[in-house]
Parts: sequence; C-alpha cells; structure tokens
Amino acid sequence: VKKRPVYSVVPIAQCYEKTGRKPYGVRWVDINKGDNLNPEYRSRLVCKQITGTKSIENFAATPPGEALRYLISLCMTSTTKAECNGMPMKRMQFLDVRRAHFHSKCNEELYIELPDEDPDKREGYCGKLEEYLYGTKQAAKAWENEYIDAMTLVLGFRMGLHSPCLFYHETRDIHAMIHGDDFILVGKSEDLAWATDQLKEIFEIKDRGVLSPPSNHCHQLEPLSTNTTNTSTIREAHALISG
Repeated sequence: VKKRPVYSVVPIAQCYEKTGRKPYGVRWVDINKGDNLNPEYRSRLVCKQITGTKSIENFAATPPGEALRYLISLCMTSTTKAECNGMPMKRMQFLDVRRAHFHSKCNEELYIELPDEDPDKREGYCGKLEEYLYGTKQAAKAWENEYIDAMTLVLGFRMGLHSPCLFYHETRDIHAMIHGDDFILVGKSEDLAWATDQLKEIFEIKDRGVLSPPSNHCHQLEPLSTNTTNTSTIREAHALISG
C-alpha cells in the first residue's frame, strides 16, 4: 500500500473541505487465494465506503459461464488438428494480476482514515486516495476500464460484442477471458509469451502456469506447474478436461 503509494497523507481539514464529511474507515481483510492444501494468504486494506451500496453501476462484469468451456474446447480441438496436420498446438495460459484495483487511478475525492500500521499516522491527518482501494464503490468498474484499455489500445485485442470480459487478437489468433484479476489466454506458445510479456509491462503479473497437451498423449491436457492447483478456475478447467 505504501510502496505504490495508494494514498498520500494530507490534513484531515482537506477532507472536510472537499467532501463535507469525515474520512472513510478502513480495515484489514485476510484472504486465502489458494485452498487448504495450497494456502496463499493475502492481507488487503479495505475501505468501508461500499457498505450498504447495492447499485449495479458499482459492479464489474463477469464472463458468461460458457466462456471457460469454450476456451477448453478450442484448446482441445487445436490439439486434434495439430496431430493430424502437424500444426503448432494451442495452450491455455493462466495469469493473475496482483493488487488489480491499485492499477486504477482514483479520479474522485476519496479520503480514508490512516491505518494503525502507517508510521505517518498522527492526529489531524488522513489519507487521500491516489489509486482505488478495495471496498471503494468505483474500484471494480475502474479496474474493468483499465484492463479493457490495456487489452484493446495497447495489445490490439478486439473486445467481445456482448461481454467486456472476452477478447480476441486476430493477428496472433489469441482468445482471452478475464474474470476479476484472472486472465486466461488460449494460443500458440510464442504468441502467449508475447501477450504475457506485454501484460507484465502494464500490470504486476503472476504466471499461474499453463495447461498443455503432453507430447505422448495429445488427447488430454494436464497442468505443467504445481502452482496451477492454487486457483479454482484452473482446477475447474482441469476437471472439465478430465471428464
């Protein structure tokens, strides 16, 4: 939080002058991004602004349930074609954007109480958000706009007509699905490497692994990294493939 930095320390009088209210409270929330066998805990500083808010405008889109099945089918179909025609096989790449909401610049006057762990905390001061914090009303929507701009304007993907979570790169023949901070891409190895490198230039990316056909059995996909068991999306993909 302090490294980016997500907020700047300002006099609390500035908060009252700009917003007419006191700063929003904050709390730490611990989240296990893995499971009981492969725990991966993260502590997030969360703003309490979103409490009681039910407006649909404050939520980001999610991909349709059929999208993951389509990507799996696409990957498996390419395996059969590659086996018959000697063409390069497609693979399924899983990427995780760390601290996704922090990549979105806060374009409104939002102020928070300073957490007790902040060494700059003192009487009469609060934090002015420079980037959206988890728990703010516009955080999810702002992140959605951020990844859409990255995928379309920077990487050259076309966004799906009916979902802002689905993308296609015509030149490199890459299909992509984004669910929250999880990116799933299907394409040939060299094209996936290009997309991964491009995304790492924009976001803080963790490579979760690849689902790919083993050379001795072209009709079944299997995880190539033990880290791929850490996310439910990848477990779901493997379960669908295995039947």
